Amino acid sequence: MKEIFFTTIIIFCFACTQKTDINKKIVVDFPEVRWLIGEEINFDEIGVLEINVIDTFIILRIPHKENMFNVYGLSDQSFIGSFGLKGRGPNEFLGPRYSNQLIMDSTGIKIWINDIIREKHSLINVSKSLESNKTFVEKTFDIKAEHLFYFTDDKIIGNDDSKKGRIFTCNPKVQEKNYSSFFPVIPQNFHYQFITHKNICKLKTDKSKIVSVMHYFKRIDFFTTNGEIENSVIYQDDFSSREIIERFEQNKLINYYEDVTVTNDLIFAVYTNQLDDDVADVEKELEIHVFDWSGNPKYLLHVPEYVLNITIDEVNGYLYGLNYLSEDKNYMRYNIQEVIK
Repeated sequence: MKEIFFTTIIIFCFACTQKTDINKKIVVDFPEVRWLIGEEINFDEIGVLEINVIDTFIILRIPHKENMFNVYGLSDQSFIGSFGLKGRGPNEFLGPRYSNQLIMDSTGIKIWINDIIREKHSLINVSKSLESNKTFVEKTFDIKAEHLFYFTDDKIIGNDDSKKGRIFTCNPKVQEKNYSSFFPVIPQNFHYQFITHKNICKLKTDKSKIVSVMHYFKRIDFFTTNGEIENSVIYQDDFSSREIIERFEQNKLINYYEDVTVTNDLIFAVYTNQLDDDVADVEKELEIHVFDWSGNPKYLLHVPEYVLNITIDEVNGYLYGLNYLSEDKNYMRYNIQEVIK
């Protein structure tokens, strides 16, 4: 495998210019800027919608396959096996996504999977699934959501496409969701906040905090594990609610944050700054905005490839990216050892 080149240009600022408000800060620039040059990784797979580094595995989500998760070795990208049988039967899935929750104990490596079509949240033992050649499900809850995080059998936090609010807490045993309100605030006569406020959530590794990046606002919000807003970051400018309504009505919404991945110390958010109709259709260079969990800006990473989905190999110091559109650079790996040191 050819050597990875990592070209770095660092711009040092005396201080990161930002305006501070109660629980909200506007970030104008980043203290360090870097240009990444990566290496292509070959998996010989098409139709992949998600890549995740999970312990010593790289797991690809491939919806058109009979088993929708392919597992590869992290060190050599060799194929190990698959799981996630497609279907409507017991322990089968139709629209599964990894929920960014990993459990490791004496019985194996386990991950939480949210099936947005069958409306199920399942704990899969990956180790036993690979050993037995069938999907080994240890626990399942019936619940509808876009993103879900398990805390206890009585407490799950997530978000969905409801018109009631952005984040909810839920006791899955009684199926009652308690929502936080929509914000930024838009006039009550606007009935499409569930669209304009779409966001992607990730849980901190130690389960102490949730981060939410917004598609159509230049905004990153931090929540407590009770679903309450803690603080927010605005990138460069905070536009008015009237402007977002006008963009929606003219079908000119701008997509800002398309994906996010996290470590226990840092947040990596993919910044597209692209018309929504062009996302996943028109390639361009991207930025990855890196913050700590207090919302302080750390790095601005320039990425030449159109990697809309990213994941972190924290142990070895690499960022992996998936480009849905490229014919020759679908899977990329970037050295970010200096970023996560």
